[in-house]
Amino acid sequence: MKPAITGRLQDMRKRGMPEAWLDLVAATFAEHAGGLVHIDVVKEVSLSGKHWELVPTKANAVAIGWHLPGSAAQNFADIPAGHFETEDIFVFHEGEPIEVSHFQIVAGTKLIAPGKAHQPEPISAFGHTSRFVETALGNARALLAT
Repeated sequence: MKPAITGRLQDMRKRGMPEAWLDLVAATFAEHAGGLVHIDVVKEVSLSGKHWELVPTKANAVAIGWHLPGSAAQNFADIPAGHFETEDIFVFHEGEPIEVSHFQIVAGTKLIAPGKAHQPEPISAFGHTSRFVETALGNARALLAT
């Protein structure tokens, strides 16, 4: 991603963007370098927003949890990765029936952007993107105040 960012900065410089703003853009990208791969996927999903039905996601159940009546503890059974790609059911208990107060299914979801190898979980991708935007806006406000 660094060559793409460097290229964009050069284009902005040629178009007359002041050096202080170029420095702000470069510093913002550098500060969030570890999250740029996440941010890139959110950008692609955003660009395809008018075609949400075309944006694939990858979701699966990763665990099932349950509470036994009168117990504060929650029990969990991990579901093997890819289980539902070949199976229709998951048996988490065998033997005597158990009475439960409620069930909880833990699901994992990933964003898939066409042409992108990275498939982040939404909470991670949108978290990185939010922090990036907060930094960019904060830096811009500070630069405008000087």
